[in-house]
Amino acid sequence: MNKEIEIELQKFVIEYTTKKGRGPSIDELNLYMSNLVDKMNRQAKIAFEGYSPEDMNYIIYHPWGENSILHLNTLQDADFEKIPLLKQVRHLITILLNDGKIKLTTAGYLPPKIVKELYALGIPDELIEDGIVKLNREDDSFSAKLTRIMIKMIKVAKEQKGVMTLTVLGKKMASNPQLLLQELLNLFCTQFNWSYFDLYDSVELGRTGAAFSLILVKKYGKQKRSYQFYANKYFAAFPMFQTDPAKDFDDTCYTLRSFERFMLHFGLINIEERGKRFQVGHTQIVVKTALFDRMISITAPSKR
Repeated sequence: MNKEIEIELQKFVIEYTTKKGRGPSIDELNLYMSNLVDKMNRQAKIAFEGYSPEDMNYIIYHPWGENSILHLNTLQDADFEKIPLLKQVRHLITILLNDGKIKLTTAGYLPPKIVKELYALGIPDELIEDGIVKLNREDDSFSAKLTRIMIKMIKVAKEQKGVMTLTVLGKKMASNPQLLLQELLNLFCTQFNWSYFDLYDSVELGRTGAAFSLILVKKYGKQKRSYQFYANKYFAAFPMFQTDPAKDFDDTCYTLRSFERFMLHFGLINIEERGKRFQVGHTQIVVKTALFDRMISITAPSKR
């Protein structure tokens, strides 16, 4: 039993017994418990940035649903061009529309020519830009690989016998970037496996509460703030994911997945590197883009 509920229940029993000279019945206890849980679910929590457990239920499980406090706004054509992952998905759809199909390589990957075209539209990869990795195939580029995964997850393309083609849904959505963005955001926050590209133990760290991370950046992102600032707030809300506060593995996992592999690819943030990566003193700073506020609106917590 929740410790807070246990304390309140004990107080109720003592006060009831003192007043009536007998303990409450099972029905009276159940009614009190029901009202108490309902009340607590609606109470604002500091760790949730003023939102209630009831609000957090929508934030976690239905971030873009009708009752959520997050809202995807209708964007202009110029805004869609500022969303790297959306640009990559639309480019792949355009190729499929024009050519009718994409023949995958014998190993089952996108052809190198298309991979290079997709990479040019997405977020640059440090290893590729520094010449450490040569861009030859799909697995060399995170963003190209992600594009292929997402275009299949949103069911606008399918693959059979080494050939990728558009689905009926894909043909309908091809001219609707707003709907494409909506599907990409929803699936990215609720179904895509965030651990797919890394070796961290936790599968759900970062994706659970992805919309809460958006709330944090919306609220605090106008000022330049460190990765650690957001990690501290995330783990205050989701302490079950912090396996060892004395180590930074969980913090690194959270910030890598949330910022470098999620928000950056949706054009929601810029990341500033201070110092050299993997060296003492290296810090990464996050600031939200102007597109963030045009794309996402968030309802403030209710005062209860």
